[in-house]
Amino acid sequence: MATQGLPPRVEAIQHADGSMRLYDGPRGEERLVRIEYPDGTVRKYEGYRGVERLVWEKRAGEIRHYEGSRGMEVPVRVEPLGSEAADA
Repeated sequence: MATQGLPPRVEAIQHADGSMRLYDGPRGEERLVRIEYPDGTVRKYEGYRGVERLVWEKRAGEIRHYEGSRGMEVPVRVEPLGSEAADA
């Protein structure tokens, strides 16, 4: 597939439950980068397509940082929103 030199593409897909999933990458190679929920919860993902893993989650006035491979993520740190580290 000739995707070299093309800028990444961001696509947002709205689901029936009101959540919005954002994908990044060339067509056919998109990877999940973020999910936004109607209640304000936001989840950030990193990794290659098919093995994206949860990195952090913002909800209810806090941010939770996760480590581990896809499906094995565990929270390693919780910070209140507005703290210097959480804003970074």
